[in-house]
Amino acid sequence: MYRTIRINLPKEYNQLLMTLALIAGRIYSKTVSLIRKVHKKKRVWLSIGAVQKYLRLRNYPLHSQTMQALVEQYFDNLKSFFGQSGDKKRPPYRTSKYHSIPFKQSAIKVKDGKIRLSLGKGREPLIFNLPKEPKQKVRYAEICWDRTQRIYYLVLTVRQDAVKATRFTKVVSIDLGEIHPITTTDGKVTIIYNGRLIRAIKQYREKLKAKFSNMLSRCKKYSKRWWKLTKSKNRQLRKLNAQIKDAIHKITRHFANWCKKNRVGVVVIGNLTGIRKSIDYGSKTNQKLHQWTFAEITRQLRYKLAEFGIAVDELSEKDTTKTCPSCSLRSPTPGASLGLRNYWQKE
Repeated sequence: MYRTIRINLPKEYNQLLMTLALIAGRIYSKTVSLIRKVHKKKRVWLSIGAVQKYLRLRNYPLHSQTMQALVEQYFDNLKSFFGQSGDKKRPPYRTSKYHSIPFKQSAIKVKDGKIRLSLGKGREPLIFNLPKEPKQKVRYAEICWDRTQRIYYLVLTVRQDAVKATRFTKVVSIDLGEIHPITTTDGKVTIIYNGRLIRAIKQYREKLKAKFSNMLSRCKKYSKRWWKLTKSKNRQLRKLNAQIKDAIHKITRHFANWCKKNRVGVVVIGNLTGIRKSIDYGSKTNQKLHQWTFAEITRQLRYKLAEFGIAVDELSEKDTTKTCPSCSLRSPTPGASLGLRNYWQKE
C-alpha cells in the first residue's frame, strides 16, 4: 500500500520552481504536439520510447527520469483514448504552459532530515528540509502548485509496509449517514459524529455556485469581467472543498484512533454502492444525497484502519429496514424499527 505526504515549500522558492514548471510544461506540450503532428501526417502513433529518445536529444535542463515521467503521463492519458468507443472520442490535445514537476526514485535522496531532488548531471539539485523524515523509502515525488495558497508544495509517495492483523476480535459496526457521517457502536458504547459543519459548507457552496452562475449569465463569454468572475468562483470553491476534505479527514482519523485505543479488531461498514441510482425524494433531498461523500469516508477509513492492522468488512444494507434485528425475519414492506416490532407482535 502506498501513501502520500504533502510538504508546503517556502515562498522564496516560487521563482525557481516556476521556471522549472515552465520547462516541464514545454516538455509535456512538445509531447502532445509531436504525437499529434506525426499522426496527422503519417497516420501512425509514435511509441513511448521514440518520444523519450527525441526529447532526450533536445537537452532540457531537467533530469532524464523527469522527462520520461512527463512523457509517461501523456501516454497514460492516451490509453484512455484507445479504450473509448464512439465517433466523438479524441486523443489528449491540450498543452500546458506550466506543469507539475515529477521525480522518479533514482532522482530522489533523503538524508539527515533533508530531501535532495536531482535536476541532472552538472546542475545544482533542489534541497528541501523535511518536517519529519519518512521511515519508508520515497518512491516518487512531485512538485505542484497550490492555487488557493499561491505556493508550491511537494508530494512524496512512500510504500507502507503491510501491518500484521491485530489479534483483537472486538467488532464495531458503522452506519454512514448524510447528517451524521459516522454512527458507530460495539454493542455497549455508541458514538455519533456530527456532520452538520460539512453540510453547512456544502449548502453555502451551492448558494455560491448559484450566485456566480447568475452573474456569469449576464457577461459576454471570455470577456474581461467573465474571466474575473470565473477565477474568483474557482478560488472560493477550491477553498470550500478543502474545508470539506479537512473535516472528513479529522472525523475518520479520530475514529481510527478510537478503534486502536479500544482494541477493535474488525470494523463493519454498510456498502451503499448504487444508492443514488433510483432515488427521487424531491430536488432538495436529491441534491443532498448526490453530494453525500460516503465513498470518500469509506476510502479514508480503509487506509487509516489498515495502519493499525484493523480489518474492514463491507456488508450490503439492502432490506435492512424490512428485517427484524431480533429474529432476522423479513417484513413484506419496509418500515421503521418500531413499525417492525408491532408487525412481528401481530404475527
